[in-house]
Amino acid sequence: MNRYLSERVLTVLSFLLLVSFQLFITSPGRNLPQEWIKLSSLFYIPIILLARMSFSVLGTLMATVTSLLLSCIVFFRGNVPHCWGWLMIPPMVTLSVFISMQRFHKMRVQRKIELQHLEAECNDVSEQYAKHKAMIKSLKNKISHFSTLRCLGEKLVSTLSLDTTGQKTLEAAHQLIGKGDKARVFLLDNNLKTLIEVHQIDLTEDGKTLSIDPDDLFNPWILKNHQNLLVQDLPTDFRFKETSKKNPQLSLIASPLITENKLLGVLRMESIQSHAFQLEDLRMLATLSTIASTALKNARLYGETLELSIKDGLTGLYVPTHYHQELEKVFGQARKKGQPLSLLMADIDYFKSINDQFGHTVGDSILKKISEILRQEIHPNYLPTRYGGEEFSAFFPGWNIRQTIELCETLRKKIEQLSFEIRREILSVTISIGVSEMKPNDLSKEDLIHRTDQALYQAKRTGRNRVCLES
Repeated sequence: MNRYLSERVLTVLSFLLLVSFQLFITSPGRNLPQEWIKLSSLFYIPIILLARMSFSVLGTLMATVTSLLLSCIVFFRGNVPHCWGWLMIPPMVTLSVFISMQRFHKMRVQRKIELQHLEAECNDVSEQYAKHKAMIKSLKNKISHFSTLRCLGEKLVSTLSLDTTGQKTLEAAHQLIGKGDKARVFLLDNNLKTLIEVHQIDLTEDGKTLSIDPDDLFNPWILKNHQNLLVQDLPTDFRFKETSKKNPQLSLIASPLITENKLLGVLRMESIQSHAFQLEDLRMLATLSTIASTALKNARLYGETLELSIKDGLTGLYVPTHYHQELEKVFGQARKKGQPLSLLMADIDYFKSINDQFGHTVGDSILKKISEILRQEIHPNYLPTRYGGEEFSAFFPGWNIRQTIELCETLRKKIEQLSFEIRREILSVTISIGVSEMKPNDLSKEDLIHRTDQALYQAKRTGRNRVCLES
């Protein structure tokens, strides 16, 4: 504002000064050359241009007209002949300069507009570049994730152990998502219709653990809905208002393990931090659960097939082929480490007579009932086996002979208490058991089996319904 005021004051003062000068040189008695008077009119040119800058277009027009009038007065006063050409010089020069300045201003404005357009286009290009860069990054992440999924899928599908498949599924979830404090795998118990935790891994370095709340509602929700679950902030999630406040996890993602529309279990990741998981994490977990479902189904089918191949169809006990394979391994380990190994062989007393008198259906019922007691009392690791028709066996690595005899007495007493009502008759059964332990001079498992069989023969010979140790 001060600059414009100064320019206007300067213009007016310059104008007045020039007029005063012209009046001075044309005053009576001043015999100055007429060329001076003519040249003085040219000084209006810078004054008009100055007026253009300080008074805009209207000021320029007024300054031009005023300069013409004053120049006419001065020329006539100084009796300057042929002055019309000189009178037109200031306005013509001013007009030329004015037109040039207008064109320059127009070009300047146009360039400014073009520059603004270019800046806008540059901004658009920058935004598009940023979007494409983010998209490329996202695609690269997805490609990386799917590549990881492919590798993990190959590992899972190639695993036929149910236990190993569950563990590898958790490791894959951690590798793929890399968030949370704990990962869990639950498998459905078809008998109880409940989800049972079979594997878990802690993902934190501080050793904090997350326990399962008895009032946990997440698994029942998945069991009911068969849908993926994302909980970002448990206290504010209306679906689980009834969940115990003792729940340590604040956010979680879970995906059902489903194959052929059948629920196998649940894959779940948890965090003690709220908003630890996003929707994209749930999508990746759901994709992994699809692969894991197939792997778990294959592992379960393989396990069931293997179970059928190594177990007797009638009694549910192991078959002799599997028994001998495992005993061979255990015998070798026991000899190498110098650990004890004991063996039992049992036989149902008078079983052939029972079959002949009451039939094989009754005999099968007795076999099933006795086998049920054997399965209850002998851990599967010790391979309770149907060794022959009515003969049974099991081996006990790490057990001394006293422990084995105590177990055999328990078996004998429980079987002795059994009773079967057949054709309105009460039938009781007993078993004879032979026991032996590995000796330093045993060269193979056959030596141990032979001595145990001799102990069983001794139990039969000395009255049956008893436990005999090798003599």
